[in-house]
Amino acid sequence: MKCHEIMSRHLACCSAVDSVTAAADVMWREEAGPVPVVMDMESRRLIGTITERHLAVRVIAAGRDPRRTLVRDVMEPSFVACRQEDDVEEARAAMCAHGIAAVPIIDELGALHGTVTREQLRANGGRQAVPRTEEER
Repeated sequence: MKCHEIMSRHLACCSAVDSVTAAADVMWREEAGPVPVVMDMESRRLIGTITERHLAVRVIAAGRDPRRTLVRDVMEPSFVACRQEDDVEEARAAMCAHGIAAVPIIDELGALHGTVTREQLRANGGRQAVPRTEEER
């Protein structure tokens, strides 16, 4: 089974030029931890992730104004992703290897198209369980 067959097509992401307040709003509204960061909403090219920890350490603890701090200034520019045509077992392996609960799904140009979660893998007969992340324990 391929990632595009089970992925959620709902794009809970933020742009690099959004304020971190906007990123926190996405996290709250979508009940999502790490949020994919795209270059812009038109291209949806995945360029990184932002997490609650980034907000706490790189914004709040650093005394920055969350309304004026841009996502690109505090995001993590590295990320784990799978392609639409990758087998779902590759998504499971990525989750296990990196201790994450969801993997962004991108196309050949790097544009974000969706997400595969641990729950989607279970619901679609993933051969092996994906362990809980540190945050979920």
